[in-house]
Order: sequence, then C-alpha cells, then structure tokens
Amino acid sequence: MIEVADYVKSRVDAVKKGGTAPASTNNNNMSVADELLKFKQLLDMGILSQEEFDEQKNKLLNK
Repeated sequence: MIEVADYVKSRVDAVKKGGTAPASTNNNNMSVADELLKFKQLLDMGILSQEEFDEQKNKLLNK
C-alpha cells in the first residue's frame, strides 16, 4: 500500500508543478466525473489535502 501511495503522490506532485503525469491508456478515456472520483479517493486516503482537492476540482470543472 505504501508503494501505491508513493506512486500516486509522485504523480500528484508532477501535476502540481505544471508537468504532466505519465500517460496511461485509462487516463485518456476518463470523464470529468471519473477524475473527480479519483481525486476524492486521494483526499480520503490522506494523499491530498482538502485545499489540493479543491484546486484540482476547480481545474477540472473549468476545462
């Protein structure tokens, strides 16, 4: 579980720094709702703070 959390954290950090996360085949087909769910799960796991979640949510909704 720690390895998964580290991987997810590194992807979140890359996105926050303005870079892009490594592409995956699923990522290209994700809807805004799927993306929001993913970020909510990260929030619930404690990987994202509420502020980080809100920032990502706003980015998705303003696309």
